[in-house]
Amino acid sequence: MIIFLAQATYVSVNTVRWIILVKGRRLLASAISFFEVILWVYALGLVVSQLSDPVKVATYALGYAVGALVGSKIEERLALGYVLFQVITTRIGELAPALREHGLGVTDWRAEGRMGQREVLMVVARRKNGPQVVRLLEELDPQAFVVQLDASWYRGGFIQKMLQ
Repeated sequence: MIIFLAQATYVSVNTVRWIILVKGRRLLASAISFFEVILWVYALGLVVSQLSDPVKVATYALGYAVGALVGSKIEERLALGYVLFQVITTRIGELAPALREHGLGVTDWRAEGRMGQREVLMVVARRKNGPQVVRLLEELDPQAFVVQLDASWYRGGFIQKMLQ
């Protein structure tokens, strides 16, 4: 049980640390890695001394698999960072003001699509609010084409004002 818990905890921490690193939080990721390695050495030490025991090796592997799942769930709940929605709509002049009324920063411009005039919207939101933005977009324009992108870096604009 100790092998399983140590390995699951190590991989969970590892998963979250990598995502924090990808989000640009290098110092925090570095600090987390200190504790992560202690967990890894401990868990590995419990197994390496007993490689002839297939149950312990399988327990170590199962802990790894569960840790990956738990780590991704933790990161999903933390929802660090921002998302960018690119929305293409035929409801020109309608969707952007409605989104702004809900407190979202929206940049919009006219475009020409295969089937005629369109409006393209860029909407930035905190990642934890992403599901609410998706529901709002579905409610306001179920026919809109929506792409969600990870905003790994930003500077200035409406989002900068939201953070102050």
